[in-house]
Amino acid sequence: MVLTAEMANGAQTRNDASHGLPQDGPIPCTVELYGTARLLAKTAKVALVLPPQAVLSSVFEALAGQLPVLLGPVIVPDRSKLTSCYACNINGLDFVRDPGFKINPGDSIIIISNDAGG
Repeated sequence: MVLTAEMANGAQTRNDASHGLPQDGPIPCTVELYGTARLLAKTAKVALVLPPQAVLSSVFEALAGQLPVLLGPVIVPDRSKLTSCYACNINGLDFVRDPGFKINPGDSIIIISNDAGG
């Protein structure tokens, strides 16, 4: 992968047509959990198949359905976003908070704690 000026400056780095897969069918993706979210869920990765035209809130809805233990501590009760204690990264490139962010087939959604440490 080549680092471009846009990537270095924090611009959106992925293409909505990434992976060359159709956007009108089911959207397979993977959610990787870290920290307390992983401990609560007792798993590191969850494979999801989302409906066509899925957005980030679709991920949280499906994840809460598969792992209800995350509802409250990690995912807000209405299932639309993460609690303020967590951050979401897409494919290791973009930190995203917008629940309407489009999910592409093959995306890896990473959920980590906002806690700073060192």
